[in-house]
Formats: sequence, C-alpha cells, structure tokens
Amino acid sequence: MERQILSSDAAVALPVDQGYKLVSYSKPSARLPMTDSAGLLPLAVSPSEAALMARCSRGFLYKPMRTGELRSFKMGRSRKILYGDLVEWVNGLADRGLAG
Repeated sequence: MERQILSSDAAVALPVDQGYKLVSYSKPSARLPMTDSAGLLPLAVSPSEAALMARCSRGFLYKPMRTGELRSFKMGRSRKILYGDLVEWVNGLADRGLAG
C-alpha cells in the first residue's frame, strides 16, 4: 500500500507497509532579502539568516567564522554577523572563484 504525501515542495509516494516514517521538510523562506516594514535590511543577522541570504548551509559559514575570515560577534547568547561583513565575504568568494 502506498500513501501519497502532498506538500508545498513535492508529492512523494512512500510504501507505508515497509515502516517508513513521514518526515516534513521545508524550503528556505522566499521572503528574502529580509527587510522590515520600512524596507530596511538588518544591520546584523544570525548564522541561520546569513546562510539563507547567501544561499548556503549554516555549516558552510561556521568554518570561516572560526578562522576569522567571516567576522562574527556575540550579542547576548546569540551569534551575529554584520550584514556588510557577509556581503564582503560572499564577494570575496566570488572574486576568488570559490562560490558554488
């Protein structure tokens, strides 16, 4: 017996009798760049937000954050990246041909 699962991403047919668990997943938000009601970009973003903006994984950002290539700082208990530093880092990747 197969059950068709519909989501906003895709329709998937899974054999239910083989013990598969249903797992939901979602795409990154389509509301990028992340602006406020006045249309302003944030000054600092979290690593998750930075990954969405750069269209890469969060893990891809942590190595350059550890090495200092991508500057980050603590704000309370959360880590932040200045928007300008993120743009500069992505442009540097493109200039060196390392993006993608």
